[in-house]
Parts: sequence; structure tokens; C-alpha cells
Amino acid sequence: MKLNFRTHIFQVKPLLTHGQSSQKEAKKFRRTNDDKELVSCFENLSNELIYEILDYLDGYKLYKAFSNLNNRFEALIKCSSYRLKVDLRFQPEPILEYWSICIILPNKHRIISLSLDNILVHNSYLTLFNINSSFSQLQSLTLGSIMSEELIPLLISLNSLPHLSSLYISYCKDVRQVSNIYQRIFNLPMLKYYKFSFFDPEWRITLSITINEQFSGIKYLVIDHFCTLDEIITILLCTPQLCRLTCKQVDESKKIIVIDALKTIFSLTRISISKCYANCDELEMFLINISPQLQVLRINTFRDVTYLDANRWERIISQHLLYLNIFEFQYEESIYGELEVTDYHESLNKFNSLFWIKRKWFFKISIDTHNWNTNFIVYSIFPYRPIRGNSHEDKEDAEIFNNDIGQNMMHHSIIPNEQDSITSSEMLFETNQSMSLDLRSTTSCETLFDIIGRISLVIQTNV
Repeated sequence: MKLNFRTHIFQVKPLLTHGQSSQKEAKKFRRTNDDKELVSCFENLSNELIYEILDYLDGYKLYKAFSNLNNRFEALIKCSSYRLKVDLRFQPEPILEYWSICIILPNKHRIISLSLDNILVHNSYLTLFNINSSFSQLQSLTLGSIMSEELIPLLISLNSLPHLSSLYISYCKDVRQVSNIYQRIFNLPMLKYYKFSFFDPEWRITLSITINEQFSGIKYLVIDHFCTLDEIITILLCTPQLCRLTCKQVDESKKIIVIDALKTIFSLTRISISKCYANCDELEMFLINISPQLQVLRINTFRDVTYLDANRWERIISQHLLYLNIFEFQYEESIYGELEVTDYHESLNKFNSLFWIKRKWFFKISIDTHNWNTNFIVYSIFPYRPIRGNSHEDKEDAEIFNNDIGQNMMHHSIIPNEQDSITSSEMLFETNQSMSLDLRSTTSCETLFDIIGRISLVIQTNV
């Protein structure tokens, strides 16, 4: 945290002796300039500025630092109009008990942000207060490691919170309740941001949500668990005001997607999928029908080599996604011995056509050696200078997409038609100056280089 204080420039006076100068400077700090005191310590700041600074602190640290400092700060932090942010995650039991009894209970009407974790372990303390209408100013709620027996009753009581706009749930155990959880979440009237995490690799969630006339007003949705594309479509039917969608993993649909079931969401401008196992036909149908206003698309794909069809992407974007300005795409192909070169590999040079160059979206081939058992060839489309937002949603959107992408890569940039696109070639190589290869999981470095060389040769001969 940086504090900027204004200083005053004084008019230049005739030179003084060393003694006179010292006395003069000392008087300047004791006097006022234009009847305004020069701020030289924290306590001399105005209440308004102190409140702005305190807003960066968690409520626990705030009370610990200022509650017994002096009467002024005691009054400031206990002022009924001052809102508190309370984060009880990762706290030992004595602190949880103290906060529940001494801080949360008497200040429920002042809390705007509340974060709870490991509710099952510390349930005896957290039952000292109920999250209900008495939390009249609560805007943001985070619930970590919570089970259905605690969560379902809590979701019912959340309907009474008039200002709750942000909710993050990290759920565990009972997969059978996931549909019920989504159904109840969509009934929360003021909710704008919702993130739902479920970490159990042994289970696949089957969503069954009843579509009714009570649609959710959620604008930013983070689906932080595995689900199929048809299940996402069902969720989107309940969120007609959605602006941003982020998914951890999207699997192939369990049933045939009916085009009539796809309802256009004109407000949806950003989609990020960190792992997409749905086939290319499914995804194309989804993209061209769900949001013609899409501006940002980030997607990491697998298995279906037709994702490497440059002409197909050009058609989708130029005919259906006319407002797309940020496109971050990856296709990962595992390396098992000899690489089978397909027609799509032979036409990779089309990713360097004028269509891509005009948009400053560039093509790159990498080898990902991060996995100990399998190496991957990673084909990427990326913007030269991607637009990065400063909001919480923008950062999380990009971070979730990048979390599952290997960090140990050998980059091999390919621009086959360099004579016709010298400028774009220079720009591309400028973004790929870092060359690295993790040899710990590579038994034959020459093999990897040979594979990249073969692909490069195929592209060069098909220009």
C-alpha cells in the first residue's frame, strides 16, 4: 500500500548561514502553511483518509491493531456506519471463538464481506451465529469446505439477504446435491457473481435443473468443476443476463444437443474454458448460437484434431463472432512415438493468413514436457498485445484459463511466409524470446526436436 502526501514548494529566499537555515527549516515543520498543518504522521490524517486506508485491512487485523490504541481509533472502527470485512479462513480455534462471540455477533449489521472455511471442523463455533437477515449489509460471502447438511439450510436463509451480490462455494462430498444447490442459487434475487467449486476426480456431476420463470440475475459465473456441454446449456437457460462464463472442464455431451434448446444470451461477451473435451462440432454449435456479441474467447482443447482447422475458425469468427477481439486458443496433442501427420497438420500454415495477421493473432507450436509420463505438442493462437483488465473478474478469468497450462515448454514459432509478412514475423518473435526445455521427463530430446522439425517441414512445403 502506497500513501501519497502533497508537499508545498516554498518561495526561494536569500541564502542563510547553516545555523539560520536549520532554525528556519525547523520552524517550517512547526508552523502552518496558509493556515494548513503539514501532515507528518498517521494520526494527523483526516477520518475520511483513514477510513480509505483501513478499507484495505481484514476486520481481524483491523481490530487487533486499532481497537485499544486510543479513543479516536476505537471510535472510528466501532462507528455504526463503518463496514467490516471478516475473513475467518485459516484461523485457529481460539480466534474463531473470539470472533464469533465478540466481533461478529455484535456487528452483524456492519459486515459487508464474510469468508468462512472448514465449517465442518469448526461447526461448534460458527453455530453461534446464523447467516440470516440480521446480516443486512452483507454483499460478499465465501464458504469453503462445506457439506450439503450445512449448505442447503444456509442457502435457504440467504434469500433474506437484500444486498448479497457475490457468492463463492467450495463444496465437498455429496455429489447428488449439486443440482439442488444450483437450483437454490438461481433463486437468490440479488446475486451477480457466483463461483462453485467441487473437487472430487472420482465423480462426474450430473445436473438436472428445473427451468422455471424465476430466472437468475447472475452476470459472472465460474463453474469450477467437471460438466458436459449440454449441462452448461441447461445452466445458461437459467442465467439470461450472464456477461462472463468461466469453466474448469467441459466434457462431451451425454446427449445430442438440440439447436432449439440453445437460447441466445446477447449480454454474454466473455467465455473461458481451461479444459475442453467436447468435440469441435459441439463447440461450434454452442458458440455460434449462444452469443453473437462475444468479445473474448479463451479455450484449451484436446483430442479432436479438427480444432486445428484454420479455415473453420476463420469462418466461425468472420460470420458469427463479429465482435471477437481477444482469442486465446490451445490444442494439446500427446506424443506417443511417431506422430501421425494429418491433413490438419499440413494446413497449419493457414493460421498465418491475412485474416490472422490483421487481427494480430499469432500462431505458435510448443512442446510441453511438464507431464512426467507424456509429452504434448501445444498449438496456440494468441494476441500480440492482449487487453488485460484490472478488475477482479478479469484477473480471475485469465488465471483460471492459465492454471492448467504447462509451464515447462520449448517454443518453436512458425511463420512460413516470412517474406510476405515481415512485420508480423518480427512481432511474433519478439513475444517468444524465452526458449526452454525441461529434460527431466524427456528420454530423447532429439525425438522432440525431430517432431517439431517434421511439422515445420510439412508446413513449409504446403505454403
